[in-house]
Amino acid sequence: MRNSIIVNVSQLRSLIQDVRRSGSDFVKLEIVDEEQINGETYPPSLELCSCRRSETDLWIDYGPLDAVENEAELMDAELKGAHMSDNLL
Repeated sequence: MRNSIIVNVSQLRSLIQDVRRSGSDFVKLEIVDEEQINGETYPPSLELCSCRRSETDLWIDYGPLDAVENEAELMDAELKGAHMSDNLL
C-alpha cells in the first residue's frame, strides 16, 4: 500500500472547496492503489469523505482525484530536490 500520491493542485483545491461548502468538520483522506477491474486499469487516486461534528453517522463521499500521469518522474524529482519550509513562502 502506498503512503503518498501526487495530485493536481487546482483539482485538489476545488475538491476541498466542495468539502468546505458542505459544512463538514472532519475529512477522511484515503489513498487507493492502482486497481484492475474487469480488465480495466484505474490509476492510483486520493478519495475523500467528510462529515459534520453533529452527524458522524452521515458521511459525504467525493469523487477521486487521480494521480498525475508523470507521478513517478515527479516522485523521483522530489526525492532528489531541495525542500524548504512553508514558513519561507
